[in-house]
Amino acid sequence: MSENKKVKNASKNIVDGIEFKSLLESRTYQKLKDAGFSPEYEHLYFNLMDSFYPYSQCFDRHYDRSLKKKVFGLNRFKIQAITYTPDFTFTYNDRLIVIECKGKENDVYPIKKKLFRRWMDKYTHLTGVSILYFEVHSLGELEESIEIIRSLN
Repeated sequence: MSENKKVKNASKNIVDGIEFKSLLESRTYQKLKDAGFSPEYEHLYFNLMDSFYPYSQCFDRHYDRSLKKKVFGLNRFKIQAITYTPDFTFTYNDRLIVIECKGKENDVYPIKKKLFRRWMDKYTHLTGVSILYFEVHSLGELEESIEIIRSLN
């Protein structure tokens, strides 16, 4: 597993042979297991926007692989897909539960969260599968989330 450079000041921990990027993630995993759930860590990823080759002309500073340096000019490179991999996923009462552990937010996360919420609505509308998303910043918020999940019928 490659190191996530986006997670700052986090303490890596290993539980059940899984390397977590933060103490909150490892404690969340253990609490979810203790609550009787089967959480999977960084198991699913969601394609929020497909990659594409742009038609419009864009002049900017970009890395040119043939020159092996950044240059200013016409950028004809493929725009990469935007994907999102939540920390934990599992199913409960025919619902997909998504739990994201958050310490300090990076600059990309708020945008991905909005795109994911839009993706969730479309997916639920098309399939009828309900998705519940929980963003927890503390073990107290995780405990509240567990109670909400348990109350689902």
